[in-house]
Amino acid sequence: MRLGRLAATSLLATALAASAASPALAAGSPSARAASAGTGVPGDIDGDGTPDVVQGVGNSLGAFPAGASAFTASTQAAAPESGTTWGQYVITHRGSLNGGKTDDLVLLSPGSHHVYVYPNDAESGGVPGHFTHKDKVLTVAKPATCAAGDCTGYDPTWNSTTQILATDGGSGANTQPALITVENGRLWYYPAAGSGPSFGNPVLLGTGDWSGTSLIAPGKVGGVPTLWVRGSGEVGAIDSFPLTFKADGTPTTVLAAPVPQPLQNGLVQTDGTHLCLSVFPAGATTGHLPLTLAACSAPMTAHFQFGNDGTVHAWGDCLDAATAGLSTCDGRDSEQHWQPGDYDSLVDSASGKCFGFPPVIFTDSMPSMASCDVSPGQRFGAAGGSTPGPLPGRLDLLPGSYYQTGTSGGPVSSAGDADGTGSPALLWDFSGRVYSYPGLPPVNGVAQLSPARIPLGSDTPYAMTAPGDLLTLQGIPGDVSYGPCAKLTMQEDGNLVYSDYQGKVLWSAGTAGHPGAAAAWDPTKGLVVQEARQTLWSAGPATLNGRYLALTSDCDLVVTDLNGKALWGTGSYEPAHDPNGYGIAPGTTLHAGSSLPGTTGVHLQVTATGDLELVGTDGKLLWTAGTYGHPGAYATLQPDGDLVVQDAAGNPLWSSHTGGHPGDHLTVQNDTNLVIYDAADTPIWSRGTSGAAFAAGTSLASGQSLQGQRARLSMQADGNLVLYSQATGRSLWSTSTWGHPGATATLQPDGNLVVYGADHNSLWSTGTWGHPGGRAILLDTADLAVFDSLGNQLWHSGTDVTGPLYRGAVVNPGDRLPSGYVIDNSRYQGTKLSMQADGNLVLYGSSGRALWSTGTWGHPGAYAVVQPDGNFVLSGADHNALWSTGTWGHPGAYAVVQYDSNVVLYDADGRSLWSTGTWMQH
Repeated sequence: MRLGRLAATSLLATALAASAASPALAAGSPSARAASAGTGVPGDIDGDGTPDVVQGVGNSLGAFPAGASAFTASTQAAAPESGTTWGQYVITHRGSLNGGKTDDLVLLSPGSHHVYVYPNDAESGGVPGHFTHKDKVLTVAKPATCAAGDCTGYDPTWNSTTQILATDGGSGANTQPALITVENGRLWYYPAAGSGPSFGNPVLLGTGDWSGTSLIAPGKVGGVPTLWVRGSGEVGAIDSFPLTFKADGTPTTVLAAPVPQPLQNGLVQTDGTHLCLSVFPAGATTGHLPLTLAACSAPMTAHFQFGNDGTVHAWGDCLDAATAGLSTCDGRDSEQHWQPGDYDSLVDSASGKCFGFPPVIFTDSMPSMASCDVSPGQRFGAAGGSTPGPLPGRLDLLPGSYYQTGTSGGPVSSAGDADGTGSPALLWDFSGRVYSYPGLPPVNGVAQLSPARIPLGSDTPYAMTAPGDLLTLQGIPGDVSYGPCAKLTMQEDGNLVYSDYQGKVLWSAGTAGHPGAAAAWDPTKGLVVQEARQTLWSAGPATLNGRYLALTSDCDLVVTDLNGKALWGTGSYEPAHDPNGYGIAPGTTLHAGSSLPGTTGVHLQVTATGDLELVGTDGKLLWTAGTYGHPGAYATLQPDGDLVVQDAAGNPLWSSHTGGHPGDHLTVQNDTNLVIYDAADTPIWSRGTSGAAFAAGTSLASGQSLQGQRARLSMQADGNLVLYSQATGRSLWSTSTWGHPGATATLQPDGNLVVYGADHNSLWSTGTWGHPGGRAILLDTADLAVFDSLGNQLWHSGTDVTGPLYRGAVVNPGDRLPSGYVIDNSRYQGTKLSMQADGNLVLYGSSGRALWSTGTWGHPGAYAVVQPDGNFVLSGADHNALWSTGTWGHPGAYAVVQYDSNVVLYDADGRSLWSTGTWMQH
């Protein structure tokens, strides 16, 4: 039996909210469904005897029972703290803290740093699985001290807590849950208290730094309570830690935080230094990453974990003897099983050959498999010394790799024994799609997972990564892919059917009568339904370049290319499910205090300080026009199609530059994007990205950078945090902390952005402490800013390079103003820039008088152009220069005929190079 269609999707949001900690699902079998509510099965919220998933879904709380329909368990009005939504909380459950037979919720509020117990409505005679009695919510007091043992750094408040994970303790006989937390990077275990909304004094469960890990609660493996832990970053390996307990319920186990390590090679360079194994991305192919040697501090240096099963994990793959590189992990493949040889060599268990490099290495040298000769090129060990240290120790690792990096791999969690196999399953989000890997009987105490993953659904497209990738994934007819309002089913009778959740068929391939047929991706025909390699149906050659199959929010089934362009669709659009949200028509004005809502809670507003902002459901800033500091400002979608923010006096502050599109409309979409569509519904402007951000508790290590649209924030190896222009490479701003190699930049949980030296002493900060839940954002304007949890700006670098305040008409590089051409800004201050027939370039004010000119009359046929080198030049009909701004050497420069009557030439970073000096003249 599989989880209900929305259960897996709910897991993702929980994992993200809890720094990728999994929701607390117990190791209960769904086949043993109880006849009456209140069975006491850990993880069960609705009393049916099976573990369930509970998660904030937008503003509300969603419940996703195994094998049953999802339902709304609570509304925003019943959230524990006023003004919050359920999506803002870290939610976990594994038993009752009030003596009940159905689970209560344990909640962590990252904003207030409080931990709450929310009783199940069943405890007060209500409907099991609902949480509506806000008045019964109890605050959990943190024990003042830890139990006997190492209490160094113990925080008596919840302020430093970033992950919480409920467990059912050692015996599983007590419905009172225990709690595992990560606090300031340390791993703590709070035993069940026995009664009431509290936990016992904690004991330190682990050593080392756990801040980058993801905690997963699988329940029991082979009858032994177990904790799964995924290490930080791209390695992807999941460690399995069996837990042992004393009679009083406190653990006797002390776990060491998994730390992936670089592997240093035995070859020595001419300067006496060693190199480390590093990924060579230029040679990457599907399922394979080649390796080379590079400086151990290089960005692509691989970090490895060694498994007791002989696998060696790095970059979401496993070391493979067949390729002498990294390949998709498959623990059943003998070519991915390694054993240590003499002098810490890596020996392929199948062939007996060693992995290594030739005696002389060159740039981009590649490893190979060769007879073991214990030469330096075949020796590897932990990096850090003049010679390689011993190979890293081996750990109990789950089969496979489940990394989290970029937009591919995502959160992991466990639903316990959700498939009725007697062993816990693993849930993994990959490219926005959730898969379940059913549990298999353990081997040597370590859980095993089926390689036949089961798709559980998603509301986002998923990638067809290679020809032959089946929609059924494991090739089993009967598989279902779930979308927001409809599902795609490869029926047992061979028909591929797209139907809504009321049973209405929206589209089908018409291939019924071919049991065993499957939908596939054919390299010559695109999306097809095949039986024994014979094509029964094809979407046509238009889908050959397809990259994604999208089950859209408006009930259409679409194949798109890599850029999201639709190549084919079912045409099953349902207006009732249109995701476009709310829009405003031309002529509509938003004044201070008014807002434009989207259907998902995202809204566009003008603040009292004059800023036009797009704000998320959690109150955080998604995008800003940067017009704060102008009380009384208002935003108008003008009849000509331009979205303009003007101050109280009517002077323009910002514009979308979409004039010339009468009849367009502005929409706050359900996907949180803000888009202007023209009269033909073609998008002509969107907010795009609000900038690159890193959240509280995250860091930029030495050598790392944060990429924005206009700027790059780099934590340099010399210890200086520098903001560089993406256009010119010029330094825009820095912390001036050079001379401290190994320094890191950290946005602390208290909202302060700090540069720390390698000795952990503070070198520089924004001074924004006291604002927990804040974010640092590299805005699209190239400004680095720190915002509090409500989106208020606390500090910024002052490097906004968006150009002028009053932008007006833009003359881009290469644009030519021919004889007789006029740029008219008369709708504002009345200025006109005219390339006159007599050869003179003249700026006229609203009164009609000339404010400025090039003085080049007497040259009919002259023209003006902003050259690619940045010089604004007026040339005669013979192409000889008559006048210029003398601003060559600034490629990418552009001229703006501003609304304030000034003409300004800006460089690619938005810095003024030259102007007519006619500001506010008429």
